[in-house]
Amino acid sequence: MPILVGERWAICGLHEAEVDVGSRVRIVLEPDPRATYGGGWQPSTQAMLIEMESIDFAGKTVLDAGCGNGILSIAAALSGGTVTAADTDPWARAIAAIQFARNNVRVSILDEIPDGAFDVLLANMGDVGSVEALLSTAGIVLVSTEPIGRRESGGAGTKPVYKKDARTVEKHRPGATRRDAGDGFVVVRG
Repeated sequence: MPILVGERWAICGLHEAEVDVGSRVRIVLEPDPRATYGGGWQPSTQAMLIEMESIDFAGKTVLDAGCGNGILSIAAALSGGTVTAADTDPWARAIAAIQFARNNVRVSILDEIPDGAFDVLLANMGDVGSVEALLSTAGIVLVSTEPIGRRESGGAGTKPVYKKDARTVEKHRPGATRRDAGDGFVVVRG
């Protein structure tokens, strides 16, 4: 059974490539998406995909920083973006290249974060420090981050403490908003 995300996406394993997903956009991942991080079942990936539904990617340049298996790059390319995927891990780049071919999308793959301005910057669980210089030049920034712990919240129980990634985006992007993605994850959009 495909993983249905938001209103738009159907994440399918190779064995589900022909399953009817109605009007949803199909992203096919191998190995089975339920077996890998970035396969569409994690709260951070789902939150990023849902947030991406509200972006008009047509004609926009997109950087997927720390692309992993390429799921966000695929979604952006299927939505009309001109996508560059970057990851320092050669294994991740190799898997992403397979996924791009399987989904018939054209994505440039790099082994480091490029210089330059992009219309959309995506970083799902990435290290925002590596793209900090791009935060002020990108048109739209979407970053997901996970809690690294919890702290007391003045008698109201505990609340998550996030990696500095969320604060870094908010520092460079006044007016950035956080959205709870479930299981303590947040997506910051600025």
